[in-house]
Amino acid sequence: MARRPLPRRLASGLTPYLYLVPALAGLLIWVYSPLVQTIQLSFYDWNLVPTSPARPAGWSNYAEAFSLPQLGQATVNTLLYLLGLLPFTIVVPVLVVLASQRVHGRARAFYRTAIFAPYLIAPVVTAIVWRWLLDPGGGLVNQVLGAFGVAPVSFLRDPQWAMWSIVVVVGWQLLGFAVLVVSAGVSGISDDYAAAARTDGATEGQITRRITLPLLSPTLLFMATLTILSAAQLMFP
Repeated sequence: MARRPLPRRLASGLTPYLYLVPALAGLLIWVYSPLVQTIQLSFYDWNLVPTSPARPAGWSNYAEAFSLPQLGQATVNTLLYLLGLLPFTIVVPVLVVLASQRVHGRARAFYRTAIFAPYLIAPVVTAIVWRWLLDPGGGLVNQVLGAFGVAPVSFLRDPQWAMWSIVVVVGWQLLGFAVLVVSAGVSGISDDYAAAARTDGATEGQITRRITLPLLSPTLLFMATLTILSAAQLMFP
């Protein structure tokens, strides 16, 4: 059998990669190009106003940042913030998905849609609503606490409460997406494992601990990584 000409073999070999070009181009333009520009700007002294010149600063910006006395506390606050979000994106979604397995039919679809709904709300709108709910003057949360004789709490201004208030707000918005991801991970686990375990006399708790959670660990690791990457974006509004 005669071999095809080299140009034709190269063309057929490159064809599958051509389908990746649009995605790679978008990734290059919208992700990596801004990232490179950000790194470049870190070596300049510039107020980001187009009419003002950008003066080269070398490593002085980094030296100034690492010499700030607030850097240590800011790092600790960031770590506490990320650790505080993990229960909302890992622990609670797993419990919700396992509980929803007992719900069948349209009720399950409604149940999961209701939990996912907060993720569809714009972060700025979420911030405005929660600012009203947590307002120390007449917010709904303080009104409920006042009914039990608790004095008004300034959740967003008191240093004792501000961090955890932001964690609750951001965690509430991430919860729906986390439930969706964990639900997809659980759906990818074959029912044959649980059926075989029940045949051997395993309880539901043992199936969850020994089968479901270990097989779900890649999904949970993905969700933890996604939490770290998206936490700052949702905190800013």
